[in-house]
Amino acid sequence: MPSSQPIDIPDAKKRGRKKKRCRATDSFSGRFEDVYQLQEDVLGEGAHA
Repeated sequence: MPSSQPIDIPDAKKRGRKKKRCRATDSFSGRFEDVYQLQEDVLGEGAHA
């Protein structure tokens, strides 16, 4: 019986670990007031029929 050799898989070296996607909430530093400036504008009523 011949000795078994590992089979070379060409894609195995290319395939790395998936990176965790950075969520926007993780890098969010500050409060709502720091990011957005509220204005005293009166908005319209929208598309009410």
